Amino acid sequence: MIDDIFELAKKDPVKNYVLTPPQMEMYIENKRNPDSVMYNCAICLPCKRGDLNLGRLIEAIQKAVDNHVAFRVRIDDSGKMPVMKEIKDFHLEIPVIETDDLIKEKKRLIRPFDLKNENLIRCYILLCEEDCEILFDMHHIIID
Repeated sequence: MIDDIFELAKKDPVKNYVLTPPQMEMYIENKRNPDSVMYNCAICLPCKRGDLNLGRLIEAIQKAVDNHVAFRVRIDDSGKMPVMKEIKDFHLEIPVIETDDLIKEKKRLIRPFDLKNENLIRCYILLCEEDCEILFDMHHIIID
């Protein structure tokens, strides 16, 4: 039976997802305070620059995003109720940024999300001397 469910999902995937009550609260709060970063969830993963294969890293991140629909949605509020809508042909831009001040750069990169018009996940690879940090900035609405 579970195999039948997976087969059906592959043939006719759902493209719109109803917001849960907590997601609806985040959506409303975003409408009230569009310049807030209150619901940004930033995760920073440190690594050594010498061990880094940038091409493989970017490919792995994109593959992870491709495999999880929650990362490939935006909010569509054109109907009666807002829904999360899957974006076809989603591609996550992953800038590689050289910096001499990781803290300052991270503060600059974490900014409010436009739930309707922007990807709800951002990723940056920050390079500083011998260090590297992978910064993910996601809106809480997609990881609720």
